[in-house]
Amino acid sequence: MDPTPTTYSLGLKPGTTLTIKGIVPPFTKNFSFNIGMDFNNLALHFNPRLNHGPDVNTIVCNSRYRGIWGEEFRQHRFPFHKGQKVEVTVQYEMDQMKITLQDGHTFVFPNRLDMRTVNYLSVEGFDLHSHGVTQTQC
Repeated sequence: MDPTPTTYSLGLKPGTTLTIKGIVPPFTKNFSFNIGMDFNNLALHFNPRLNHGPDVNTIVCNSRYRGIWGEEFRQHRFPFHKGQKVEVTVQYEMDQMKITLQDGHTFVFPNRLDMRTVNYLSVEGFDLHSHGVTQTQC
């Protein structure tokens, strides 16, 4: 993955939906986005792995508190393909995040850190330049 992530400043609060759209590069093994307070405190690490270590076509989600990773959650529904569009929607709530993939499949990841506001978004390994990030209030 690109060692220098693209970062954004957010003001994501409960009841807000974040939509991330981009393109999966043709030679990537994985890509990710992170939302939280900063690099060491992440409410959600969303990491689709096309072929990364032992994981093939697996989405790995996790949280990070004071630089320490929590327990990984794996989702095997995998609608992502190299060279194609990505669209992921995260509905942010106090106790959980409802994640909707581009094929309409939805799953929930807990808000383990109980963050009331998310100010940090970083994106690694995929192109957002012509697509981007949008927020909407539910």
